[in-house]
Amino acid sequence: MSAIDDVRAEGKLPIRNALHFSGDEGSYDVSLDPEAPGGLRVLAAFDVREMLSEAQNWVTAIDPLTEIRVTEGDFLWAGETAWGSDGFIARVREDESLVWAFLFQDSNPFEDDIQVSGRYAMFRSTSEVTITVDIDDPRLPIPRT
Repeated sequence: MSAIDDVRAEGKLPIRNALHFSGDEGSYDVSLDPEAPGGLRVLAAFDVREMLSEAQNWVTAIDPLTEIRVTEGDFLWAGETAWGSDGFIARVREDESLVWAFLFQDSNPFEDDIQVSGRYAMFRSTSEVTITVDIDDPRLPIPRT
């Protein structure tokens, strides 16, 4: 298993504004940007194993507050972390193993119903942060409408 899969298996994610993929598909810094399509920007890749080796305790428990099935066996989750001001969104398999996950510091929890249209999903936090992602590859930019 990869470093992110090990952390996720414990019900946690690293405390960093980031997008993580299962296996060796990578981790990316992200920034919330209401002016960007989808409300966020995916930035440079980083080595999550190195990050965790330098700060092993820099992880937080995640708590899904809402979910929706998107394919046979896959779900989208939205929720909060043990730090009250953080939120996360994720795609998981039926066994709750990770496909991908975002953690946003200071976004507040994502607890509104997840809206899905085709391959896009929209998540809204309690502080009105709105994120739209391509559920198959959230690195891809969202077309402007």
